[in-house]
Amino acid sequence: MNGVRINTAYGDFTNTAKMIARLKIRQPIIAVTPTQKTKRQLELVFGVLPVQIDYQNEKDRIYAVANKLRSMKLIKDEETVLFTSAVRTTLEHASNSIEIHRLNNLVFTPQQSSSLAE
Repeated sequence: MNGVRINTAYGDFTNTAKMIARLKIRQPIIAVTPTQKTKRQLELVFGVLPVQIDYQNEKDRIYAVANKLRSMKLIKDEETVLFTSAVRTTLEHASNSIEIHRLNNLVFTPQQSSSLAE
């Protein structure tokens, strides 16, 4: 995973973060979940930093998660982050996504993430 500084798995399931953690990669794995129960389960996985963020009502979930992690100082503007998620759907093979973003290319504004404000 050359060039990617941080891996972020988000979703309400623990499998994605656990699968990445099994690879024992050097980059930190931040697992984002909206539920306390899943966060507690992920606290037991070596190499995973679980974070609870309620992003479910956001239009752009990756942007909302990135903005919140940035405000928590867990990611920095100059970093490249791999976002992966597993979302259960009724469609076959439509549940996984991977996106790589250079954070300094995203425009962070307070209006776009108003529901995540503290």
